[in-house]
Amino acid sequence: MKKSIFVYFILLVILFLIPIYLVYIRNVNASSVKGLHTATVSASIDIDPYSTVAINAPNTEVGLSRDVRVRITDRNGTPLVNRNVVLYTDIPGQLQFVQPPLTDSDGIADGEVTSLIPGVFTVKAKDVTFSTEILIQDTEALYVFPIPSPVVSEEPYYTAGTANTVSCSEINGLDGHYLYQFQVATDNAFSKIVSTSPLSSSLEHTFSGLSHNIMYFYRARAQNSGGQFSEWSDPVFSAQDNVPPVFVYVEGAKMIKIKSSFQIEFKFNIVEEHFLKSIKLFCKTSAGLKSCGTLQVTGNSYTAVIPFEQLERGRFLNYKDSYTFCVSIVDNADRVTQSCNFKIDFEPQSNIPDVPIVVEVVNVILGNINKTLNAIDSTISNYFVGLANIYLTLVGLLLLLLSMLFSLAVLIGNMALIPVFLHSLLNAFRERVGFRSHGAPCGTVYDVETKKPIKYATVYIYDNHNSLLRTDVTDADGLFKARLDTGRYRIVVKRKGYLFPSIIAKKDEDEKYKHVYKGDIVIVSKRNPMNISIPLDPMNMMDNDMKKGLVKAKVLHFIKHLNVLVTVIGLVIAFYAFEKSVNWFNLILLLLYIPVFGIYLKSVVRLNIGMK
Repeated sequence: MKKSIFVYFILLVILFLIPIYLVYIRNVNASSVKGLHTATVSASIDIDPYSTVAINAPNTEVGLSRDVRVRITDRNGTPLVNRNVVLYTDIPGQLQFVQPPLTDSDGIADGEVTSLIPGVFTVKAKDVTFSTEILIQDTEALYVFPIPSPVVSEEPYYTAGTANTVSCSEINGLDGHYLYQFQVATDNAFSKIVSTSPLSSSLEHTFSGLSHNIMYFYRARAQNSGGQFSEWSDPVFSAQDNVPPVFVYVEGAKMIKIKSSFQIEFKFNIVEEHFLKSIKLFCKTSAGLKSCGTLQVTGNSYTAVIPFEQLERGRFLNYKDSYTFCVSIVDNADRVTQSCNFKIDFEPQSNIPDVPIVVEVVNVILGNINKTLNAIDSTISNYFVGLANIYLTLVGLLLLLLSMLFSLAVLIGNMALIPVFLHSLLNAFRERVGFRSHGAPCGTVYDVETKKPIKYATVYIYDNHNSLLRTDVTDADGLFKARLDTGRYRIVVKRKGYLFPSIIAKKDEDEKYKHVYKGDIVIVSKRNPMNISIPLDPMNMMDNDMKKGLVKAKVLHFIKHLNVLVTVIGLVIAFYAFEKSVNWFNLILLLLYIPVFGIYLKSVVRLNIGMK
């Protein structure tokens, strides 16, 4: 029993001492190694994950260079100076590089890249400072596009002359400095090139010395600032036409009678190698060329027929002494050829057959009158030759307004009443077109001394809150009108030379006038509509007023005579403006002188009666 206990004790001691021994042995060995040996570690590094590659504009055209920037840094982002960087791509020959210098203090090295072929390429960089090349992990894609081709403008089928100007559209590419080049050939494949233009920034070029009846083909291309060309554009074509149409006169203008009507005929031929776009016939008039007559065509032969009804007449519908006709041709090259060598004379007038003697006499008389008016017209034109048509019209309009103003002043008898008169006309017009309600007669304004109605008195109608409801101007019977609802109203009247309210009128009746109004409130109802008489007191005529009245009469007479001169001059200018430029505005201006002249006559009659 004791022996077994001893054995167990020995085993426990051994188990306790073994871990202590192992720790001791490990510490001893580590101290021996640290003190006696040096470890050397060697490795090969060929990938740089910290540096960057960037292109300033990854989209470019063939021939255009782009800047490439490489920045070399360590793992902490610290720039590495004086590193030798090389730009490259996987397939040699696809890209052209301008290699960067050594990196600067910021670790930056700038180079350039160019491609002469379109496509997508990968730009890479490597650090070759040491014997082992270090490849920079970062790369950049470069997209190289072809130069877009210009589009040549369409040409007409035929071009006149020996030269042709060809144009093209401006290119909207990646370069802002394109030059353009044009080419002309006699075949669509451009194997027979006639001429090639120099490079220019102009979008058009003129080729000269082109031959008649030859079809030419044109194309264009562009060059960018990198010296690379676009593809040639699609060709356009046009045939040269150097020979214009030629008139051949066959028979001069003559008068032909067909049944009971007359017409003028002349014949001619046209020599043209190709076709004609249009041919038109014109009569030469005082206002210019006017389309007239018809053309009868037989091959290249033409007969012009102009009825007498289409000939220009004089002022009194008389025929002129001679007429000239023109023929205008537009050929396939849009070239206009015109001839006005077709003429017929009617001298004397008796050469016109079968014209009644009365018509002949009338035509002679009217012709003489026409010549006289032409002489007057020539004299007038010497004064207005420097004025444009619009200025003549404006002068005529100004004199018309001035004549109307003078006539109204004489007719009304007082310049101060012209605004009131115009207000009356405006009210009447507004009632006619529906912008103002039609009123019923509400009263009469009269002279308290003469008991005569007063015209052109302005009547103001106010409601119970002193708000203006309506304004009216009395007519020749002194009546004013309004449409009033039930309520309380106040009336104010104004007239040059009169006072309101009346001081003279004392009673509610004044001879034939009932319900005399003296400025108080008027009550209106359905059973009791407004029907009042408003007296006005004339201002006292003292000696000074009498003198003013005489001066006023003399001024009106002076205006009357001045108005004659203004009206006549304005009428002459309006007539001359209408003759020089026949249009609706000048015609209306001329016709407006008729009512103005009527107003003038009425004012003169009234003024003469007043003087008597």
